[in-house]
Amino acid sequence: MIDMKNFSKRARVDGEYLVTGFNSTEKRIKRNIYPTYSLGYTLGCYLSVGTVNLQTYKNSTRGIVFWYFEKSTSSVFINKFLKSLEESFNLTAFVRKQERSSTFQVVCYSKPLAEFFSEFGKKSGRKKLPNGYLYKDNSSFVSGLLTSLEDFKGNVPDMRDVMKKRHVNVSIIELYKQLKSIDSR
Repeated sequence: MIDMKNFSKRARVDGEYLVTGFNSTEKRIKRNIYPTYSLGYTLGCYLSVGTVNLQTYKNSTRGIVFWYFEKSTSSVFINKFLKSLEESFNLTAFVRKQERSSTFQVVCYSKPLAEFFSEFGKKSGRKKLPNGYLYKDNSSFVSGLLTSLEDFKGNVPDMRDVMKKRHVNVSIIELYKQLKSIDSR
């Protein structure tokens, strides 16, 4: 279980939720996050195509998480990801089209979520699943993580192509191999 209170010092606890923001910007994020298929899928998507931005503004820190998708990405995968994000964290994101680009963004404004994902790393070549977040004994979680890495193929290249690419994330490839061996049991 992941306690999201660890990623937000100022959030109010309201039962099973953390409340951040004020009035019109108030968000309710699940406090306790359990390993499920949806969580695995959300984490895999971040590892593949996500990045995080934490900014200090007027003695406060703002957090934004971005996922960059090729315009050719199936809307089925995008909708599956959005549903997984909502099921896992009780957060919604919106899609922003990038002008003059072959990508579009999915954006989620949430400091606790940004703090959480900052533990994974920011740049594609350096991201990894932090120790403690690989729930090997939870087949549903493993399946979600593996499926997401395969759906988005952000950092899971065909092993024959590894030597041809410049920005191959070795830790994601190792995670992928580990997940495949767990999943085949």
